[in-house]
Amino acid sequence: MIIHRVSCYVPGTGLLHASYDVSPALLDYARKIVGSDADDPHMLGPYPLRPDHLAELARAAGWQLALTHYECFLEAFVDDAVLALIRGRLEPRPM
Repeated sequence: MIIHRVSCYVPGTGLLHASYDVSPALLDYARKIVGSDADDPHMLGPYPLRPDHLAELARAAGWQLALTHYECFLEAFVDDAVLALIRGRLEPRPM
């Protein structure tokens, strides 16, 4: 399973300040905002979000954000088995 989140960090520290789940219904819109292309079909990223990108995504998701002093990214969180399949290191098993 792949979960996408907007994660915002305290600059220069790597400390997570806030994280917001991106619904599957919002992924196509997020893909357009960050400019993800065919080279990354699963949007594994991470993709840095400019303030205008963050504002667009927040508006579409209905989030109330005041994160102007943080570094925000669209990130994918993937369990290791799924990541291995995506990267082609394992063959899928028939069910």
